[in-house]
Amino acid sequence: WRTLQAAERSPAGAPSLTVGEVDAALTALAALAGPGSGTARLELVGDLLGRATEAEARFVARLLGGELRQGANAGVMTDAVARAAGVPAATVRRAVMLGGRLDVVARLALTEGRAALEAQSLEVGRPLQPMLASTAASVAEAVADLGTAAVEWKLDGIRIQVHRDGD
Repeated sequence: WRTLQAAERSPAGAPSLTVGEVDAALTALAALAGPGSGTARLELVGDLLGRATEAEARFVARLLGGELRQGANAGVMTDAVARAAGVPAATVRRAVMLGGRLDVVARLALTEGRAALEAQSLEVGRPLQPMLASTAASVAEAVADLGTAAVEWKLDGIRIQVHRDGD
């Protein structure tokens, strides 16, 4: 937030930013680390916002601040990736659950296809997406649908994942 506030610039009069330029700036921003990275981050964000129109700057600031509300939720994007890659949506959803990030899975789907998505597996240190329960009309119906299953109480609070490699 502090960087975004400090990087505010007067908006550009006419649109000139491209998606590629914004992507390159965000990639460079993500790579910054170590001594002097705060100053470099401020300069990079300031340059980007300085070349943006008011509407573009608002979009970029919300994107960087995690407050972007642009109307496309993960489910819609997952279905769009499946359609664009010509693979079943269930295959994309499984790969996202195991792979953790839709952008990475989308790249795999579009460049390497269904086999690459099906090859996604558990990896220590890579978080799993939460698996939400499906509803059933009754316990008997749920058991009939699932067969043998492990269940646990749902308690309010936080959800954590423990990743363990070996004993």
